[in-house]
Amino acid sequence: MAFLLAACGGDNGSSSPTEGNGPQPVSVETETSSGLYSQPADEKGSSSISSSSNKVLLISSSSMDSVPSSSSFELPSVKVDSILDSRNGMNYRTVKIGSQTWMAENLNYATETSLCYDHDVVNCAKFGRLYEWPDVDTVCPAGWKLPSKEDFDILLEAVGGAEIAGKMLRSSSGWYREDGLDAVSFTVLPAGDCDDYNGFMDIYDGTSFWTSSDDEFGKVLILGISDYSDVAVWQNGTRSGTWFPIRCLKK
Repeated sequence: MAFLLAACGGDNGSSSPTEGNGPQPVSVETETSSGLYSQPADEKGSSSISSSSNKVLLISSSSMDSVPSSSSFELPSVKVDSILDSRNGMNYRTVKIGSQTWMAENLNYATETSLCYDHDVVNCAKFGRLYEWPDVDTVCPAGWKLPSKEDFDILLEAVGGAEIAGKMLRSSSGWYREDGLDAVSFTVLPAGDCDDYNGFMDIYDGTSFWTSSDDEFGKVLILGISDYSDVAVWQNGTRSGTWFPIRCLKK
């Protein structure tokens, strides 16, 4: 079920670059986590997570036909921390997944063209902001960057490949159809997006992320995740008249 609420356009005075309309600063303890993630072969295909030291992922084919019931792989080490964005005093949860350190929340730094979903600052606090090009290429804090397709591909492979990455990366609550496992604390939220043709759409059942990469035709590549499917999908898009969330990656 797609939610279409309003046309895109400038936020009503809420997009001053010095404002911080996002989550309140949080204190996150640094920790290293690992676990045995299993998908029981029951009639509902429900998920369970139990503590373990070998970080092996087992997925039953009961709910994901593309993954054999005997498949297993090792999840990377996961280390949760936080950073302070000195530009507006925002704290962001971060997560080191293998060799990569990601923001584990969508960016929420106001620019002249960024939006809150449906122009509601409550949605900025919950989901972060939606960004339009060219802001996306320069808006991450110092020492962080807009990730490329290659950067995202490393993340997708770390959780078993694009075929199951949607389920693995989705947050464990908040989705309209089916919550995810949040297996590596990346915590993809159903933040929706916006474009000039459709307006605001897909909140609670999907989201997409900007990348710095183009396809062979010069179209920007966007990573889409929804609760329609467990697959993380690569799409091409336009740099004009579209707004998507951003996940910054440490340089």
